[in-house]
Amino acid sequence: DALTNELAELMAERSKVERRRDGIESRIESANRALEEARQLHQRSALAQTATISKVTELEREQDSAERELEILKSDHATLERQIAAANARMHELETQREQLELQTAAQVSEAAQLSAEQTEILAQEEAANARLSELRIGIATEEQKHQSLLALRAPMLSRQNELREVIATRRADIESYRGRLIAQDAETQSARVAIASQTEEQTRREADVEQLVAERAK
Repeated sequence: DALTNELAELMAERSKVERRRDGIESRIESANRALEEARQLHQRSALAQTATISKVTELEREQDSAERELEILKSDHATLERQIAAANARMHELETQREQLELQTAAQVSEAAQLSAEQTEILAQEEAANARLSELRIGIATEEQKHQSLLALRAPMLSRQNELREVIATRRADIESYRGRLIAQDAETQSARVAIASQTEEQTRREADVEQLVAERAK
């Protein structure tokens, strides 16, 4: 009869609605899983980005320290070069004085041979000149030692400058590499945010479909 047919139609409609509900619930569950995965990906990206920023900051501090040390070494090296130049000038001056005194001594010896009357005075002058010559020789030896010491200091300083330049170049390359990683991580983070927004929108729409089906069934 009509009531039986209507009941059968209602039962069939209920089965359809239940199947649609089950399908939507399954889609919602899948969307929830995708949303959770997107959130976890976003969290991992944020942690990786924080670690990368920390590494870049550390490398920049190392680069700044190396550059400051290099500037100090450059200043010390310039001072050392000036000291070496001054030592060279002093050695040249002492060599000139020694040559002059040697010439003067030779002239005085020759004059003493020729002027026996003035021999005593000339011998005294010769003794004084010899004493001064000994002092100059000692002074030259001292200046030579100082000069060698300054040259010995310059070699490790130049080596340290080269090491610092290599460290700075390496740190700059590392910083550029980490900055590239940051850019890639930012892109990954943005993609995760877009995925989260899309999954959230899809979940909201599916929940609305379920509510609509429930409301239709309740009528």
